[in-house]
Amino acid sequence: MIRAFDLLRSYDIEIILLGSGRGLSYLKKLTSRLKLGNRIVFKPPVPYIRIPEHIAQADAGVLPFPDWKGWNTSSFIKLFEYLACGRPVVATKIPAHTNILQGRDFVFWAEESTPEELAEAVKKAYEARDHYEKLGEKSREFIKHKYTWEKQAEKLERFLKEITSEP
Repeated sequence: MIRAFDLLRSYDIEIILLGSGRGLSYLKKLTSRLKLGNRIVFKPPVPYIRIPEHIAQADAGVLPFPDWKGWNTSSFIKLFEYLACGRPVVATKIPAHTNILQGRDFVFWAEESTPEELAEAVKKAYEARDHYEKLGEKSREFIKHKYTWEKQAEKLERFLKEITSEP
């Protein structure tokens, strides 16, 4: 995303990166080297209970993940958090995203996780910013009816019963 933001210099946008990890120092150095310090905001980790207040400060969520087996076999809690907080999303077209979001108008697709594709998806999202409130309402309604903790637990329970029942 940082390299994508290098391609978006003419847009009045910033990205907030919340958290820590092994790659943080590299991301900060890259941001400095590209002179994007005024557009990339690094915030320290916060307790999970405070994540929604940080998402509420954003206009949209970004899911820039590459098409990798590890990403495609896990549940994207960040995706669900963005949608539950009523945010449209920029997402890569990987199975983990398309299986959930295909055909939804509150997602702006990047064909892959390259800086160029991500920048194009961010541009589309930026151009739709006057519709974020309506798109956010749609994202929240979608998640509320399909992907609550209770609905996910029901799906898991059905699956477990299916694989443990005698033929």
